[in-house]
Amino acid sequence: MNDLQAAAHYLQNLLPDMVAEFEPRPSSKARFLPHSLNSMFRLAEIDLLGLRVLLAKVPTQAEPTPPSRLIAQVHLLAEKAGLRVVLVLSGVSPYTRSRLIESRVDFVVPGSQLFAPSFLMSLRERDSSPPVPLSVGKHLSHPAQAVLIAALLRPDFEERGIPGSVPWVPLELAREAGYSRMTASRVARELVAANLVSARRKGRETSLRFLQTRRSLWEAALRRLRSPVLRTTGIGKGGLAMLPADDCRAAGETGLSVFTELAAPARPVAAIPRDYFRGHPEPEWFPVAGEGYADVQHWAYSTRLGGAGAAVDRLSLYLSLQGQGDPRLDGALRDLLDEVFA
Repeated sequence: MNDLQAAAHYLQNLLPDMVAEFEPRPSSKARFLPHSLNSMFRLAEIDLLGLRVLLAKVPTQAEPTPPSRLIAQVHLLAEKAGLRVVLVLSGVSPYTRSRLIESRVDFVVPGSQLFAPSFLMSLRERDSSPPVPLSVGKHLSHPAQAVLIAALLRPDFEERGIPGSVPWVPLELAREAGYSRMTASRVARELVAANLVSARRKGRETSLRFLQTRRSLWEAALRRLRSPVLRTTGIGKGGLAMLPADDCRAAGETGLSVFTELAAPARPVAAIPRDYFRGHPEPEWFPVAGEGYADVQHWAYSTRLGGAGAAVDRLSLYLSLQGQGDPRLDGALRDLLDEVFA
């Protein structure tokens, strides 16, 4: 039974005399929707309270659709199909659920909840089943990567090289990286789904344990990790000094020279989290090379992982420099890992 059939079955059990004629393939104008909508949703039709309704399911993705985009696409789908749309959800986050409710979008979570303000209905059951596990894509999300790296940087999260010997709380590390409780919860589920940690929940708090030693776990996770660098811009060296020292840290070969015997490059490299400029004006960037300038990397997550210091954390630094085919860098990066996992 797929999600659309499960939704129809749930509605039929919930409202036995008010639901009928489930059609796994749309028979209305929904057959002629734009490609963008057809590719985003899996669709079916059903009669609900005497009205023809379109059930719409977004296929599970490693990176979920942002609620604002999802809401806009549901409205567009209803407009193009000429039908009321009931969104079919599974494993929905509390944040997405609250955004849908605020926007009065009809949705159903099979076995758990029907919220249909256009039909003047809101029914929710207590679901004691475990959370729906996340599917994991090629890469971990940036928050999951940041929290995992913050944990791997902590030698006190492992005693005598015994895997899982020390439990740790992802919420604490997530908050240090600037994330909310909701994001921390999703990060925990994502790391469990990737078979990197085990989880135990007590009350509202979830604790995690490594499934391997820190170094072995790093090596196992490496294929799911990516460079934190989103883009690189140029700035005058004088402008570099104007960026906040807490967030703007040595990165690239400059950062590597802080931790190893590698010589610092003539053109400095620094990193700053992309979120910083949401609350502060950006300086003037220069897409130029040469003396008198520095490179500023815009990172997908916090540059403060691992605590205070002049440079970014060692593991994220490794990810930003690996695979360049430079023997100098390769040797320095090996030394870097040896320091982390000594």
